[in-house]
Amino acid sequence: MYDLKKYKTKDIPYFICANSIIIILFSTKISHKYFVDNYDFIFSLFTFFGNMGVIYIYMNILDSILSTDVKNILVFGRITNLPGNKALSKLFCGNYSDPRVSTIGLKKFYKITWCEIKKNKQDELYQNKKWYEQYIAVKNESIIFFSNSNYLLARDISVLSIVFVIFYPIMLMFPYIYYNYKVHIYFIINWIVTTYSAHKAGEKFANNVLIENYIKGENNEHS
Repeated sequence: MYDLKKYKTKDIPYFICANSIIIILFSTKISHKYFVDNYDFIFSLFTFFGNMGVIYIYMNILDSILSTDVKNILVFGRITNLPGNKALSKLFCGNYSDPRVSTIGLKKFYKITWCEIKKNKQDELYQNKKWYEQYIAVKNESIIFFSNSNYLLARDISVLSIVFVIFYPIMLMFPYIYYNYKVHIYFIINWIVTTYSAHKAGEKFANNVLIENYIKGENNEHS
């Protein structure tokens, strides 16, 4: 059985550690020259890992206390912008194309679901609810598991990127840390790139759910 949250045990800590090292190498008095020239090398080393440990712990705590809804709002702006709440709209109203399946066949397969969505426009999340029903039916398929895992990883990294952008100036309270605008620009660029990646990973995940259900339905029909 796959563990959907396994990505948190490795990739998220790597991301936090990498950004912590960026801060300490380029936004503290502990630099390469400081290591080489300062006679108290051991003290410098302990300070380096001490500061990194503090940043790592605080970032892990923030990641843990943020709810799923808050994370989704931070990445997508509104709950209604969730990938599942736009998947069928893109199929029927957008410029949809996927080389794996026939667009006409896909529209025919989801025609009834789309009619239900149009009848329930007053519920802004109705499309996401119908999409979630499709997800439940295929959630154990390997392609769905891995695309979901990639999406959650991209989303959480995007959230952490926002946290680094916001909290970097507050970190000036930590010993030895000073403000470096280049580090702040790096975090902002990181946030833009990771948020874009999260949107794309979400779209891919939502689309994979639609296609996997379609293929499953076609196979059952011809079996």
